[in-house]
Amino acid sequence: MAAVPEKTEQFRIALAQAVDFAKVLKPKAINVLPGCCFDQQRLVAYQNTFLDNLSLALTHFSELGINTVFEAINTYDMPSFLVHSGAQMLQILEVINHPNLLMQYDIYHMHRMGEDIAGFIHDYARKMGHIQIADYPGRGQPGSGEIDFNTLFLEIEQSGYQSWVGAEYKPQGLTENGLTWLK
Repeated sequence: MAAVPEKTEQFRIALAQAVDFAKVLKPKAINVLPGCCFDQQRLVAYQNTFLDNLSLALTHFSELGINTVFEAINTYDMPSFLVHSGAQMLQILEVINHPNLLMQYDIYHMHRMGEDIAGFIHDYARKMGHIQIADYPGRGQPGSGEIDFNTLFLEIEQSGYQSWVGAEYKPQGLTENGLTWLK
């Protein structure tokens, strides 16, 4: 919703609710999802709307001491998602240029887009406010697919990254059996 020009008022209402919740919950960060642009002739309008709404959210959340994050999502699982690469996230950070705006880096999505995950984490961990993990294919727990999580966890540890790593995956089988990767 954050990028849809016709939903600006809805975004502001949702933002006001998020601010109210944030005052009680006091999270470290809040994710502002851009959404999709299905009409490529309107791409610039969607991009500008997202930048405006992201800046507005950033202003409100920064006043509460909360970081604002946004993420890229692969275009295979979600066609036409507005932000779908590490390069786009870096460009948005550069345009807005605010210390409380950070990337939410989803390893599954960026692997699906063919990006060098370990290299990106190495180079830009200081610009990340949250990292999410899931394996590929299937978005299962680490070790259920082809992503080398031993290397990635070591890279995250060595990068100086200071925030949470969230497990956002679909457990295969019983949840307890899928937690063996935590070793």
